[in-house]
Amino acid sequence: MEGDSTLVIIAYLPFYVTKSKCTTPPSPIHSTMRSLSRHFLPFVLVTCALLQVVFSKTTTHDTSPGNHNYTVKSTCIWDYDKRNVTYYTTADNKVVIDGDVIYGTPTAFQSAERRCSERHLSKRQTALERRSVTVQKSLTWPSKTIIYKIDPAYTGLTPIVNAAIAAWKAKTCGKLIFKLAAAGQTNYVLVTGYPGCYTDLGWGPGVRTFNLGPGCDIPWAMHLLGHTIGLHHEHQRSDRDKYIDIVISPIPYELAELPVGEFHNSVAYDFCSIMHFPFDAYSPIPGKPSMVSRVPPLQVPQKFPSVISPLDADDVRELYDLACDNPRLCIPYPGQNKCDPSTSCTSTDLGFMCACRPGYKATTQTNNDLQWRQLWSVPGHEHRVFVKPGTVCNTLCDKLYVDPIDVCSDVTLVNQCFP
Repeated sequence: MEGDSTLVIIAYLPFYVTKSKCTTPPSPIHSTMRSLSRHFLPFVLVTCALLQVVFSKTTTHDTSPGNHNYTVKSTCIWDYDKRNVTYYTTADNKVVIDGDVIYGTPTAFQSAERRCSERHLSKRQTALERRSVTVQKSLTWPSKTIIYKIDPAYTGLTPIVNAAIAAWKAKTCGKLIFKLAAAGQTNYVLVTGYPGCYTDLGWGPGVRTFNLGPGCDIPWAMHLLGHTIGLHHEHQRSDRDKYIDIVISPIPYELAELPVGEFHNSVAYDFCSIMHFPFDAYSPIPGKPSMVSRVPPLQVPQKFPSVISPLDADDVRELYDLACDNPRLCIPYPGQNKCDPSTSCTSTDLGFMCACRPGYKATTQTNNDLQWRQLWSVPGHEHRVFVKPGTVCNTLCDKLYVDPIDVCSDVTLVNQCFP
């Protein structure tokens, strides 16, 4: 790609070949380096050390199975705005950014690199480019139907694909449709099995790609299918700095915020999202945090999420205008929510929910699936009991005359990431 310097190539190639060992490259570069080493050895050693930091992707905890097979580079592209990205080119000649999202062909990517280097774009040209990207990125699948086809060479992926589809259908009340491509159909997503886990974002004309290489399990397929539907990474939201801190330096481009115009921020930040990478994603040391929460007790996932969260489902329902409700959530407008009069539609970290009056719990329903307490980003509300819409709350909690934080502790405090 454009922008790769000779210096980077000389030091960069042996860095990857030798897996982070700063060894002398083979002839003819070997003889050149040897003749200069007497005067420039300190410079070479420092350069190699710096490159291990700048191009640390191959030694980081890459969350995408198989993606470590690819050579990773960094550059600047125009994508809503100028942004730095880490990218690799796959075995099927796709350029992937942000870890698992296909940008396009190498030709399209080179064009984005050139636009980044043009510093004198007119305001009108800039606006037109942003508009064109917005239109392209925001396209949802027509008729709320994702058309797909499994490559005949990779029919063994069928169970994983079917499981991921079933999970998303269950969360969208069956109104988001997944349909096998008919003979002669030209616009669909093709399921392949090259090394790595990656996919196209949203709908586009022609054949899209949904790739599940070795190691891409059902949770990964659910995550990638979220991209195919049209969702971005949750941890790359433009407002994410209110909720998480990136605690490794330099910040990997895979964890960088996306430009404001690119993200569909329709719901609250979701630590439980299937689109959220785990706490140590791209950390130099597996198990060492790369992301930490700014709003404890809510926490960045400790492992890759395996459940589509309520807010994931809400995001897709809004994106596709699906007329179905999350059974745990309510609509915060008079006459539109289904909360019983003994409760109120209250804003929480996981969306609006029917809340019992302080000190009260469900009257007729005692199943924990129908009433619960939950963690809050602002401590002090853990005593509130939430119920599904329509549930009556006229029964006092068993534990009232205790420390305020323990009021209604007879009702289960659920994990923040309930399904």
